Parts: sequence; structure tokens; C-alpha cells
Amino acid sequence: MLVKLRMVFTLTLLLLLMVVTVVSASEGYWSDLGTVDLKAGSGWNDTDIRSYKMTNSNKWDVYATAKTMVTWPSVRLVNSDGMIRSDSVQVKSKEKVYTGSDNTGTPGYIYWAQAKPAWNQLGTDSIRFQIRAR
Repeated sequence: MLVKLRMVFTLTLLLLLMVVTVVSASEGYWSDLGTVDLKAGSGWNDTDIRSYKMTNSNKWDVYATAKTMVTWPSVRLVNSDGMIRSDSVQVKSKEKVYTGSDNTGTPGYIYWAQAKPAWNQLGTDSIRFQIRAR
């Protein structure tokens, strides 16, 4: 009896894990977190923050876990050639998902984040964020 209970529990757990994986993958994968230093007055800065695009959605997301600036830096998606593949999104606060649009990337490819300081940023500040190309 105990063996059957363990087997049912194990199968149920595996099924639950598969469902969670399918549901989370349907929206695409979040990138690893990365930290970017942004200097006042600089333009768009390339980053190592990248995400695999899985769907035909024109949406994409950015989520900041920390930022030292009080201003609102912008983030956008680019392809491996540095060509712009989305609109830009202002990251106003941390711990909030911001959704961008006009994601013209092709499913099956990796897209990188570019970040730019706000026009009114002073000095050099950093932002730690991740993206999801969807």
C-alpha cells in the first residue's frame, strides 16, 4: 500500500511539474539578471542580458530588481546585429514588470537588451534587470 501511495504521489508531482513548465514556457523565458552601469548623457548601451523569443507575440517584458537612479532609464530589444526590434520602455521603479510592444523579433532567436539613462540622470548609476522576449 505504501509503495502504491509513493508511486501515485511521485506521478502526481511529475505531472504537476510538467504543467507548470508548459504554462511558464508559453510566455517565454526570462533572461538571467544582469547589472548595467549607465553614465549620464550616454546613448544606448549594449548589454549581455538576452532572452530567447518563443512566440509570435509583439509584447516583451522588463523587470528590474534594483536601480540606484531616481530617474527612469529606458530599455529596448535588439538582435545580434544591434538592429532595434522593439519600442523602448521606461523603468520607473523596481519590482514591477513593464511590458513593451512592437516586438518584431522572430521566434527561435535570441534578443538582447539595450539600456539608456534618462535625459535628467546625473552621474553614473546602475540598474539590475532581466528581460523576456516572449
